[in-house]
Amino acid sequence: MTNLPVALVDDPVVSTAPVVLLEPPAPERCPVTLYLLNDLTTVVSRRGMASNLRRAARVLTSGATEDPRQLPWSSLGNAYVARLRALLIEQGAAPSTVNATLAGVKGVLRQAWRLGQLDSDAFLRAVDVKPARGSRVDRTGRVLTTGEQRALFEACADDLTAAGARDAALFALALGGGLRRDELCSLALSDYDHDHGEGVGRLVVSGKGNKERAVPIHNGARDALADWLRGRGEVSGALFLPVNRGGRVVASDRLTGQAVAQAMAKRAGQAGVGRFSPHDCRRTYVSTLLDNGADIATVAALAGHASVETTRAYDRRGERAAVAAAGTIHLPYTSRGQVTLSTDNRSLGWP
Repeated sequence: MTNLPVALVDDPVVSTAPVVLLEPPAPERCPVTLYLLNDLTTVVSRRGMASNLRRAARVLTSGATEDPRQLPWSSLGNAYVARLRALLIEQGAAPSTVNATLAGVKGVLRQAWRLGQLDSDAFLRAVDVKPARGSRVDRTGRVLTTGEQRALFEACADDLTAAGARDAALFALALGGGLRRDELCSLALSDYDHDHGEGVGRLVVSGKGNKERAVPIHNGARDALADWLRGRGEVSGALFLPVNRGGRVVASDRLTGQAVAQAMAKRAGQAGVGRFSPHDCRRTYVSTLLDNGADIATVAALAGHASVETTRAYDRRGERAAVAAAGTIHLPYTSRGQVTLSTDNRSLGWP
């Protein structure tokens, strides 16, 4: 196999650049392929980690390739992994992004060790890189207000076809059960017990890490799901099915994550609700539970979070308390009103 040398960076710490393999190794000898297939258990986790590994390949080779299979993993030692961390931080990547990328790189190096491409000492030295520290403010996600949620359900109710009932049920489980988009798609009819006792339904959800959790379905969420199931029919298969343009349920297929996002965006446009992502529905669910006084450990279990620290990232109570506290400070400043300021600093008495 021919190798093409590629400069990493002009840095004295890394004097020899890694090489980019012109062709990836065979799948059974490729540590990247084996890591994604064997160490990760869901399509979502594989997709996310593949993106992290593409980022690592792009940074390590200064953009020469985005295919991590082309990296010579057997020769990527500690200096390269440490430099990857430094470059990502230098580029302004969030600590969580840096650490997710490092986790993927270390996972692939572990597979290279299992394949005999790295000895134990080389592997331990390569992965001996500390995680990035720090945190970032969430600038993207938002929580849907009660009024916005009502408008979305009204938009679904205005559609008298099966699609209207289905989309209402999608919102019900996302907002009232906190399900991820891919979890909604992977649900089977057999995962739902409409009467688990005391008038409460129960969903068995298979989440990240192949971990199952039970989600109680109450009140309006249970009613919305019942309406959809009446139109869906009792045929086995996916809980949520496509609906064709004629308003007929297509029982031979299942919804995709993209279809869920498109359905939610469509209803948002009809309802006049500002832009949001499917994950914002989950964020709304977690935030509402915390606002209502639910114990954070219980919320983490309901949401399928492996750690309560993940759940804390959804908690908006501290943010609202900070806004309220800031509002108690009153400065003795009087607004200038509609005044046009000169661009000539001298006219304002400034030097």
